[in-house]
Amino acid sequence: MIVLNCTVAQLCEIIGGGTSTVNFSLRLSALRALEYAEATDLAIIIEHGNRSVFPAIDEQRIRNSRAMLIIAIAPIVAGKNYLIIEDPLVALERLAAWQQAQWVQHPPQTVIDSSARVCSSAIIGRGVSIGQHTVIESGVVIGDN
Repeated sequence: MIVLNCTVAQLCEIIGGGTSTVNFSLRLSALRALEYAEATDLAIIIEHGNRSVFPAIDEQRIRNSRAMLIIAIAPIVAGKNYLIIEDPLVALERLAAWQQAQWVQHPPQTVIDSSARVCSSAIIGRGVSIGQHTVIESGVVIGDN
């Protein structure tokens, strides 16, 4: 998941363009996989036909997705909102680089609920949230979120 919290217009600036019929002032929450996308999320379909290293996209997965917007090289399933771009993989790379830059400027905060028990030898990454009554034992390593 990549946290976005940006408008479609801002997304287009980040990834270098794109065309869509969706309102460019709509706000996107995050980039998620088709299966996990919520109504305010973005999903990306990366497929290069026979030269693709990614599995073919099942149209039913697209139909079932709740994503507000899907980045693709062309519309695939009618009734979905698409941002059409030449190379979705490049868009993903640019989004990842943008998020990394955001982390450098505004590092994510680690939040540990006061009721959680965390062993002093555990390694907790940046931007991790540890909820109520969670127990983290010795030797646990949780990477950056």
